[in-house]
Amino acid sequence: MRFKRLLALILFFVSVPAAVLAQERPEVEAKLRQEPARYIQDGELFFSSFYEYSGVKQAGRKGQWRLFANTVGYAFANGFTPYLEVDSWDRFHNQDQLFNFGAYLKFRDFSSWHSEIGFGNDINYLPRFRLLEEYEHKLAGNLSWQAGFKYLHYPANHVYTVYPGLIYYFGDSYLSAFYNLSFTEGRGTAQSGLFKGSIALNKMLDFWFGGAVGQRLYDIDLLKASKQYGYFIFIGLDFKVTKNVKFRLGYSYGMEKPAFISRSVDYGVTIKF
Repeated sequence: MRFKRLLALILFFVSVPAAVLAQERPEVEAKLRQEPARYIQDGELFFSSFYEYSGVKQAGRKGQWRLFANTVGYAFANGFTPYLEVDSWDRFHNQDQLFNFGAYLKFRDFSSWHSEIGFGNDINYLPRFRLLEEYEHKLAGNLSWQAGFKYLHYPANHVYTVYPGLIYYFGDSYLSAFYNLSFTEGRGTAQSGLFKGSIALNKMLDFWFGGAVGQRLYDIDLLKASKQYGYFIFIGLDFKVTKNVKFRLGYSYGMEKPAFISRSVDYGVTIKF
């Protein structure tokens, strides 16, 4: 029965028009909004939908970026969780689409493996292909370390990124921090630091916050890394309406030299079956 519902959700999900979305959401931002694997509950079918609206200023140009992301997956009892995510972007009325196929694998010692591949469709600014590999392992007590690798293939070049980090868990909350080092062919390396926290205020409400500071967080003007310094911050709330339904509301602000600013609001819903 659950597999029938999974198939129905996939068919509905893939048929949703992709013309709504916005920007190539920076890979840094995608990492910041990712939840740790240990919060995946085994034996559940889940669906989430996320929308972000951004008012941006790029040099003397003003406009809107939009992102509409839908994810469907199933967490098997053995710790294996495959999923499909379809992201639609709209950036100054240029539309791209990205299909991500991924899976989490949780082990009994609280370690986990995350793998994902993505394919761009009719791209203007998204990568044609992306590959992500992450491994998390318990270090001591409530502290875990994580190491990740990401590869992005654009028509003009290739981007390779590594990001080691730490995650500290306490109750239903956690804090995380990562160091991000990327290499772009023909353009050299860029560095940034990332942090995120999720605090359970009570059984129904979670407060989350995060940010990043460093080079090429957006990579808007394709300059040397030293001339693309910026930062990004976000805050938000998750409202647990029931055990299986959760709404989110957030706000973010980002900038990058020499002349890029983004102000965003986002909302979404997660449903478990």
